[in-house]
Amino acid sequence: MPQRIRFPETQRCSNWADEKNDSVQLSLDKIARLPAHQHREELIKALSHNRVVICVGETGSGKTTQIPQFVYDNISAQEDTLNEGWMVGITQPRRVATIAVAQRVSDEIKLQSDQQKGSEDKNYHSLVGYTIRFDDHTDKYTKIKFMTDGVLVRESLKDPLLSKYKVIVLDEAHERSIHTDLLFGLIKTILEKRDDLRVIITSATLDYAKFSRFFAKDSDQQSPKVVESLMKSDCPVIKIPGRMYAVDIFHSKQMQIVGKHGPISTYVRSAVETALQVHNSEPPGHILVFLTGQREIEDACRQIRKLHKEQRSQDDPLDLEVFPLYGALSGSQQRRIFRMVSEEAVRKIIVATNVAETSLTIDGIRYVIDSGFTKQKVYNPARQIEALVVVPISKVAAQQRAGRAGRTAPGKCFRLYSKESYDQMMSETIPEIQRTNLANTMLYLKLLGIQDVLKFHYVDPPDQDSILDALMQLNTLGAISSDGKATRIGRIMSEFPLEPKMSRCVVEAIRFDCDEEMMAIVSMLSTEQIFVSNDRRQMKRKRTEENDDNYDDFTEEREERAKKLLQRDLLDLHGDHLTFCRILIAYERAPNRRAWCEMLGLHSGGLRMALSIYSQLREIRRSMDLSPEFQNWYRKYRAKNDHTSLSSRIRKSLCAGYHSQLGVQCRNQNIYKVVSSGVQEGPDGASASSEILLAHLHPLSIYTLDSIASSAPTTCLYHQIIHTSKNFLQHVVSVETSWINEYTKPTLTKEQLYALCGLKAPSFERFGVSGALVQPGIVDEGYATQRRDDAIAKARERFLARKQS
Repeated sequence: MPQRIRFPETQRCSNWADEKNDSVQLSLDKIARLPAHQHREELIKALSHNRVVICVGETGSGKTTQIPQFVYDNISAQEDTLNEGWMVGITQPRRVATIAVAQRVSDEIKLQSDQQKGSEDKNYHSLVGYTIRFDDHTDKYTKIKFMTDGVLVRESLKDPLLSKYKVIVLDEAHERSIHTDLLFGLIKTILEKRDDLRVIITSATLDYAKFSRFFAKDSDQQSPKVVESLMKSDCPVIKIPGRMYAVDIFHSKQMQIVGKHGPISTYVRSAVETALQVHNSEPPGHILVFLTGQREIEDACRQIRKLHKEQRSQDDPLDLEVFPLYGALSGSQQRRIFRMVSEEAVRKIIVATNVAETSLTIDGIRYVIDSGFTKQKVYNPARQIEALVVVPISKVAAQQRAGRAGRTAPGKCFRLYSKESYDQMMSETIPEIQRTNLANTMLYLKLLGIQDVLKFHYVDPPDQDSILDALMQLNTLGAISSDGKATRIGRIMSEFPLEPKMSRCVVEAIRFDCDEEMMAIVSMLSTEQIFVSNDRRQMKRKRTEENDDNYDDFTEEREERAKKLLQRDLLDLHGDHLTFCRILIAYERAPNRRAWCEMLGLHSGGLRMALSIYSQLREIRRSMDLSPEFQNWYRKYRAKNDHTSLSSRIRKSLCAGYHSQLGVQCRNQNIYKVVSSGVQEGPDGASASSEILLAHLHPLSIYTLDSIASSAPTTCLYHQIIHTSKNFLQHVVSVETSWINEYTKPTLTKEQLYALCGLKAPSFERFGVSGALVQPGIVDEGYATQRRDDAIAKARERFLARKQS
């Protein structure tokens, strides 16, 4: 029997999709019936008497769209609406949600303006704006500004008090993105200096008691006057019920099995088949499928369309529309997903990442298919390796996904994992700040003048060793000095909205007069998809990734694409990075860009995004020339012209940022030994601590092409490691060992590490033989795992040798 769950505070409501009055299906009556409106006065009153208010709004309550409008109406009633001196800022963890919510709120305000005034007020057109990385849609009239949390963090670098915001709303706080966690600490510090700032923390599921205590806690270092002005009791918590119908939950018999490098299951194919079974057997209603990433989603969409075409009968009453939904989608593609259709005539299947768990609401969803997995970025300080890995979701995430089916009518959730697997899931998702590389976060704090980052206001403090590792990275990059203060290089790096390693490459490229090319490279690296993947290659990849003994993805299509790129001088034998540079510059010059991409098998959407990033980076670079501080640095540190080739200058600049991500070729040309800068080599060239990781070149690297494989470098840098059936080095470039040595620094001692925080090293820390910090609980496990992996690899090599003889 299925498990039937009645979500709390059930309230019957009409289905917005049943109305035919206009394209966005808005009406003031429906907006007014949202549960959030019943708590409007309570929220405004709490905000007037408290510096911080926590709002727990269940799915469908309208908290995301209505609270910013409540706040704006309350402030504008007291101040000049067009006064440029104030703004309401709302953060979202995800780009897709930021754009979609901003558009929705803008439509609602425009509707109210039209009905109240009878004509459109020109100022309402830009009253609501949004800003995401590399995309700003605000102007001087913007009063309600939606943005990703990272944007607000970057704004704090130039305006540490965030003085233009009267109210800041941190939405979807339960997702605990690294930037949201950083904002919690920054805002707590700002509240000590600004009496006029108000903060609202909103979420669908949140440990509100923890956050209430966090913002109510008085620091021992505050003056009595400041303590008196701060709250002396926990922050008020306002609970807004949602509009939820009952959801039937069905579990499969498949256990979630996670191997060393990710899931051992065919959940993508199961999701495709389940989606079509639901379409063929269930009443009208849209279907939401949760998968882990862009590639999986695009693959699943193709499979669904293909199988539906093969299976469709003439008496099928519903047309089927299949849409992908992930962070890299353009605005026009997103709007297609939210376009209203008749549910009696059309069924949508939306295949999405976890962006659709809470951040976005798509009307008409009646069925949810939950793969039970998500993709997370995980960092291992012991190996100094960051990787994207597929992991099981938490119970909270599973409940959120199921709740998507009960927004507008009773629904069903099909979980592609067993009840036992659900019981074994973690209760909550681990905060990102406790599992990812903190280098960017620590650089922000240093630029804000926070010397002792160990004692910063963290809701859930990251491991101390992770913080020290991040500081060590920044010191190696030259972003902070030996006493832990931000350097001029670090300040220049912060001008670019990039990860520290990327921005360091750009700074070095400025010195070597190849910054235009480097900005093209990092723009391409910031894009999720460059090459088009067709059905045949995707199916072949799926088969080969499940067979560890024979991984081979050299399809005829890829070789044909390589020939076309070679003919147009777009393939650079020095590596993927330089190839990306050539492709983007040629794309910019192409008269018909879409046709050019189709001819070469390139992803036009990905290149369009890369070009947009490239344009904005160049604009930032041009503005830097106006800075006297930058000009002084440039004149002092500009590299001398020694007639080195452009290719060598670019690759050497890449070493400035990625010298710690080094691969050394093994006997098998396609396999590399990953060498971490934190691992010391023994006299025989082997790792003194057996900290060895073997990895294959990623199938989309140019060096995996048959025609180029012989040119694979003996020493390379890689952009990141991807874990699927094996370890794969994604985006590699040929470098010289002498370049690596120029940028590599000696391992810091424990005293030097703590000096980066302005502290003395405690005597009880656990350190390795060289005095370098060791990550407790990770290294030992990593050593044991690696020894086992090495033994298996050697046994397999001996077996193959005997078999060949």
